[in-house]
Amino acid sequence: MAVRRKRIPAASVAELAEPLSIWSIAIESPSVVTAMKQIAAVARDHGLTAYDAAYLEIALRLRLPLMTLDRHLARAAESVKVTLLD
Repeated sequence: MAVRRKRIPAASVAELAEPLSIWSIAIESPSVVTAMKQIAAVARDHGLTAYDAAYLEIALRLRLPLMTLDRHLARAAESVKVTLLD
């Protein structure tokens, strides 16, 4: 999205993603129906898009911190006591 909106050059994507390689990333797979219900509830409760609600729902369910530059998502995270990373 940042590349499409010309916030960062496409060539910078790999460089910006490099710090993420130190984290162990696992794919969490609840049932599709359960995930959709939970995401829809978070989106409705906080006025978020489904995309942003998915991130917040995962942070809530797994009790993980969240990193975002989106102010609306950050406010929603703070309202449900999800820790925000700088």
